[in-house]
Amino acid sequence: MPRFTKQTVSIKEIIKKLHNAISYKDLDTILTMWLLEEQISYIGFDGSCAKGTNAIKHAFAKIIDKISYIEILNIETHTLIGCIFVETLEAIKYDSESNQADCYLHATYVLVQNRDGWRFLRMHFSIASDDSVSYDNCLQEKSTTGLH
Repeated sequence: MPRFTKQTVSIKEIIKKLHNAISYKDLDTILTMWLLEEQISYIGFDGSCAKGTNAIKHAFAKIIDKISYIEILNIETHTLIGCIFVETLEAIKYDSESNQADCYLHATYVLVQNRDGWRFLRMHFSIASDDSVSYDNCLQEKSTTGLH
C-alpha cells in the first residue's frame, strides 16, 4: 500500500481501541496511539497531569492495573481540518465481575492526523456528576462539523 494512502477510520473505533488496550493492560499499544512529541498532555480524573511521552507512559502504567472495562455511553465529535475533538461520557469498571460501573467520567480527546493516521494530542478526564449520568446521555452518538 502506498505510504500516503488514506484509510477511513471511525473515531469511535480509535477510542474503543484505546479502551481495549487499557482493559488488556497493553501499554505499548496505548503509547503507539499518541503523537511522539513532548507537547502531548494527559490530565487524569484525579487531577494528575502528565506532559510528554515518558510522563504519559508512567501515568498510564499507574491506571491500567486498576481498570478492567470502559464503556462509551455518549460520544460527540467536532472536526476541524486535520484535528478532531471528541467528548465522551464513559462508564468505568474496576472489577470485571461487577455488572455496574464504579464511576463515570467525562473525557475530552484531541486527535490530530499525521502520515501515520489519527494520533492523540491531548486527553482530559473528570468525574461526571450524578445528574449528568442519565438514560438520555446513554448510547447517543452526535457529530458536528466545525466548533461551537
